[in-house]
Amino acid sequence: MKFVLYNAAHEHTRIKSCDKEPWIRVLGFFNTRESALKQASKLSVFEPQEIRIAPVAEFRLIMKQVTDKSIEESKHHRLLETHANNRVKAFADTRKNADNRIMGDLKFSPRERVEAHVTQTHKIVTGGLKKIPADFEQRMQKFAAIAVVPDYEHESVLEQRVKIWEKLNACNESKLRNEVLHKSLNGRTIPSTKDILEDWVGKNPPPSGFNVHGQLSDELWSKNSNVVSNDPAVLFWVNSFMKEYDTQLWKWLDAEKPTYTYTPFSDIHGAEPAVAFLHASNTEEEMEKWIKESSLTTYDIACVTMYEWIKVDDIRVVEKKYREPMLDMIHNNVRTQAIEASKLIDSKVIEIEG
Repeated sequence: MKFVLYNAAHEHTRIKSCDKEPWIRVLGFFNTRESALKQASKLSVFEPQEIRIAPVAEFRLIMKQVTDKSIEESKHHRLLETHANNRVKAFADTRKNADNRIMGDLKFSPRERVEAHVTQTHKIVTGGLKKIPADFEQRMQKFAAIAVVPDYEHESVLEQRVKIWEKLNACNESKLRNEVLHKSLNGRTIPSTKDILEDWVGKNPPPSGFNVHGQLSDELWSKNSNVVSNDPAVLFWVNSFMKEYDTQLWKWLDAEKPTYTYTPFSDIHGAEPAVAFLHASNTEEEMEKWIKESSLTTYDIACVTMYEWIKVDDIRVVEKKYREPMLDMIHNNVRTQAIEASKLIDSKVIEIEG
């Protein structure tokens, strides 16, 4: 298959998305340009619409609006070049972490960090278009493989804006907490974590070999110069420890913990990613096999449903699988350990006498 038909919607495109975000809808893969254009004509008779055509496996930008071709081509080149450089670095970091037998840090995008504090309104784009009927679906084409290159330029600007927003809200939250805490103390000295949580830690000890601060240590309560572990089980325990301390501290104070609401974040939208349409299959199993055998290892490849509107950014946040069996096993183990660790917190141990 050499050509693909698709719809694209963004803020100011002919088909407009209702949330200022890029959306796509895959309409079919074809062996010739002529057969693709013939299908586009049929769809346009069914309902007038903008239908785009592209060679298979070539990236196309989903721009916010129709712009000068030279501007689009320039950004297209910059994004693909940035992606190539980023992947080289990512592969090098993975090899380094493997040699040192450590897991890489878990990083969240600026969008994910904003959405963790501010509820976003999720809408479904329609573009004012009807649903594609079964009569217009291509034979044996139910799923499409696509690759997405993020809008690194948009992400870079957004990262700086989110950092400033996070810092401002952290300061405001800390100020509010300290004001209420100071009033509630009434001249008393704030208790240490050991004063409040010694019994709790006795029942819920940290992972073996670590202190309550997440550092390798034989001393349970004392901080040292070791770095905090990035092991998911350790990080989860430390987070639970700090949450429990905060809960017990406000009980000790006999005061209600103040609730801080993050300020709204203005205009997180506007990314213009590049999308490549790679392959079509009739089943998810067929597609998974094709993706694993694909030589396009410098791109993350997603399996999406055809003939349905897909929000491009949502593709990047699904749980990932890895082509390399060993790497897939490692990441699956990490996820499993994190789930198991969450079950251990606050669990009751029953001693059985023999």
